[in-house]
Order: sequence, then structure tokens, then C-alpha cells
Amino acid sequence: MVVLAQWLVVNVCVQVDKKISNARVKDYDGVIIIGGAWNPIMLRTEGKVMDFIRDAWRQKRLIASICHGPQVLISAGIFPPGTRATAVKDVRIDLSNAGFTLLDGPADSDLYDQAHPVVYEEGQRLITSPTPNSLKEFCMEISARIRELDPVATVSA
Repeated sequence: MVVLAQWLVVNVCVQVDKKISNARVKDYDGVIIIGGAWNPIMLRTEGKVMDFIRDAWRQKRLIASICHGPQVLISAGIFPPGTRATAVKDVRIDLSNAGFTLLDGPADSDLYDQAHPVVYEEGQRLITSPTPNSLKEFCMEISARIRELDPVATVSA
């Protein structure tokens, strides 16, 4: 079971289909890194998760990250300087310090979720979005970019 939480209040428990140690990047079209204050902390400190994300990037899989999720991108250490991205306000300075280019101006800008509700960096096959307020645009961008590729073969669980 995986616990999904918001501000440390348990909201939902879901049954996982597969452990990350059993997942193979070649079986997936992309990776979505969710945000929230605690999810990225747990993801970025788990070696197998980081290996999976690095492998997905090497295999040119779509990687999408929202809200605090780009903290995981920083920890992966795979995106070249100048990669365009966005994130929630308190992560923007970290993205900037890690060499990402913020399309929305300074790292402390309050305009980030209004000017660019979603950023797609084509050369890196990376989608980022700043807040759940832009969830619709984030999902639409994922849908559009996934359709650009032939899907991977269906895998039995």
C-alpha cells in the first residue's frame, strides 16, 4: 500500500501494482513525478527511484513533474544547464541554482503560475508545471506529448 497525503493528513491508501525495484523503464512511455511537500522528499532519497528516473531520461522517455516534484529532477542531476522548467515558488530558487532556466523571470517571481502554467522542454522531453492550479494544462500537455510516440507494448503485471 502507498499512502497519499496532503499536509501530513492521510487522505487515501492505494494498492501498488509493482515495486520500483521490479519496474523496467522500457515498459513505460513516461514518468510522472507528483508534487506535494513530502512526496519529493521520499522519492529523491530513494536510490532505486533516482536510478529509474535517470534511466528514463537516458531512454528519452517523457518525464513530467508538477509543484514540488522538480526537486526530484534536481537530485537526479541529469538535466543540462539551461533546461527550461518551472515549479512551485519555494522550489524555483533551487531549480535556478541547479542550472535550470526559469521562463517566468526571477526565481522569486509571483507570476510563475500565471505566465506559464506548463513548460515543455522539447530537447529533454521534460514537462513541468508550477501548482495544482495548472493541473488541467499539465495533464493536457502530457496527453499531447505521449501521443507523439508509438506506445510501448502492453505489459502484463
